[in-house]
Amino acid sequence: MTAPVFMDNSNAMAQGTKIAMTAPVFMSNQQDNAMMSFVMPKDFTLQTTPKPTDPDVVVSEITNYTVAAIQFSGTLSKRNVAKQSKLLQDWLTANGYTAAGAPIEAGYNGPLTLPMLRRNEILIELEVASRASLTP
Repeated sequence: MTAPVFMDNSNAMAQGTKIAMTAPVFMSNQQDNAMMSFVMPKDFTLQTTPKPTDPDVVVSEITNYTVAAIQFSGTLSKRNVAKQSKLLQDWLTANGYTAAGAPIEAGYNGPLTLPMLRRNEILIELEVASRASLTP
C-alpha cells in the first residue's frame, strides 16, 4: 500500500511518488469535517514531501502535539471507536486532564490484516495546562 491513498476507481489518476505504507493513518469522522491523515516516513521533511496535485489535499507539519492514547485490536467500527473513546475520555476526567479536541482514530495495519492482529488507537489531544502536569 502506498500513501496517499486515492479513493477513485478510474485509471485516470496521475502517477505520484511511491512511498511504503505509512503508519499510523489518522482518521477523524466528525460529521461536517471527515479527514484522513498520513504520517510521512521520518526521512521526509515538509520541504521534501511530495506536493499534492489535488488542491483539496493539504500537506502540513504538526509540532508540540501531546495526546492521551488508548490502544486496542479489532476493527475501527463505530461501536469499537465509541467504546474506546469513552474509556479514554473517562480516564482523562478521572486523572485531571482536559481534552483539546475530539477523539481521532489511528490505524496501523492494512485492510487485509486479521482484526485480532490489528493495532488501533484512539488519540485525544490534551490542553496546554494538562501537558504541563505530564511526567517524563
